[in-house]
Amino acid sequence: MRTVYTYFQGLKNNTKLFFVLSFFGSFSAFAQNTNCGFGPGEGCANTDYENAFMNSNNTAATIEYDNFVSTYHNTMTRDFQGGIRLWGEAIGNNGIDNILSPIFLNTTNYPALGSAQVFKVTGASRGSSNSQRVALASDGLYAWGIEGLLLDNVITSSSTFQKLTIRR
Repeated sequence: MRTVYTYFQGLKNNTKLFFVLSFFGSFSAFAQNTNCGFGPGEGCANTDYENAFMNSNNTAATIEYDNFVSTYHNTMTRDFQGGIRLWGEAIGNNGIDNILSPIFLNTTNYPALGSAQVFKVTGASRGSSNSQRVALASDGLYAWGIEGLLLDNVITSSSTFQKLTIRR
């Protein structure tokens, strides 16, 4: 039986990019046309931010999904106030440093983020010290970690947290 990862690795780079962008494409209207998020005056009509974590119930239409994302030795979580916290192996701003205690995905710890608000995060890994992560923010996509693992290495310029500019 082929794993999803094995299948993904067998795809051509353009197809991989399509899948990654399609994943985040489902959130593009969310990011561009509304100001969905946590905090006063923010939020989507169809999402109940109280319906998450230990307080979640069986109302699937309003549940806030994707609050935890893990790869090999990496974890990214959304806290109850909407902040993204992360920790683990090679998850620091430079894509190399280990973060042993949870830190926020914010401009202090990841300067390239600037004032953008992070909506979603995802990642992929292939064993120890081989992971790459992507964040969807209010002003676009960001990536950091081992180049060529999740995104083709022509899209990124290094392992450091960076905003992506994708041209045709």
